[in-house]
Amino acid sequence: MVMTDFFDYCCDACGAPFCERTHIMNMALGLIDVECCLPCLASQYQRTEAEMAAFCYGYVQARDCFLEPWNKFNASGCPKQPEQTCHCQQPAEVA
Repeated sequence: MVMTDFFDYCCDACGAPFCERTHIMNMALGLIDVECCLPCLASQYQRTEAEMAAFCYGYVQARDCFLEPWNKFNASGCPKQPEQTCHCQQPAEVA
């Protein structure tokens, strides 16, 4: 994927760009010094990307310090939306 103005961060594991919401997921997981894109996070936690996004979103929803910046971020311009590979829009619930 090409780096666009939408992505402000790069994965420390693979170099892929990621957005503010994935950055918030990293912070919610306590990953401050080394931040990863969603595919790398999912791999580290042995989950699918959708499962990882839903897991993190559940945590984010319960904490205003994460929820406020999550909600302020305008994710509507995500270049992954046409491919339907953005799991940061409305993460699916995981059973």
